[in-house]
Amino acid sequence: MIESGEKREEYRECKDYWYSRLIDRDSLRAKPYTHVRFRYGYTKRTMLFEIDSITIGVGDPNWGAPTYPVFIIKFSNMRKIKLRNLGSFLKEVLGNKGGVTE
Repeated sequence: MIESGEKREEYRECKDYWYSRLIDRDSLRAKPYTHVRFRYGYTKRTMLFEIDSITIGVGDPNWGAPTYPVFIIKFSNMRKIKLRNLGSFLKEVLGNKGGVTE
């Protein structure tokens, strides 16, 4: 559903593991990630999306969200790139001002 563009958000539990990766503890705001990359299991195949927002709320249960509050990572604009070009792509798009989370 993510690759087809039907599902435009992903969920992560509000636990210390994800809190430390997604939230800046000083400002209590989402860290300035610009892109998220999803992997197809343990293969080299990936999908890269621009992040629209990171919030806390209850997601859509039709897309696998639990019925309690979670981190909601909303994304758009899938970028299809070959893995061997990933480093140059990230330097071009992000420079030194952003990051990618997996």
